[in-house]
Amino acid sequence: MSYTTFDYAGLELARTELNASDALEATVEVTNAGAVPGKEIVQRYVGTEGSKVERAPKELKAFALVALGPGETRAVRLSVPVADLAYYDAAASGWVVEPIAYTAIVGRHSMDPNALRATFRVI
Repeated sequence: MSYTTFDYAGLELARTELNASDALEATVEVTNAGAVPGKEIVQRYVGTEGSKVERAPKELKAFALVALGPGETRAVRLSVPVADLAYYDAAASGWVVEPIAYTAIVGRHSMDPNALRATFRVI
């Protein structure tokens, strides 16, 4: 619980096309919009679009704790290895990273209606 509020803006992905050996780098600006210092846990989820298997609508893949003074803004960087997007394929007896579109979602929690979104592809 925090006694202040935080605003998120400017979600940027370092690249929007990635290989299975890459890492998805995202940066978001977080601002303490309140009058007192506070800490915020910035959460990044990833959703799949067009997966050949049933998957969760979004999965938590990275998070970071940021402490900000009143009115302070900081860029928060979150990194996820593309290999962490894999699912286990029993037929192949191994982990598979699908070459499809994904959505990076950054917000305060999984149901945040103001979460920022950006699309990327694994090729």
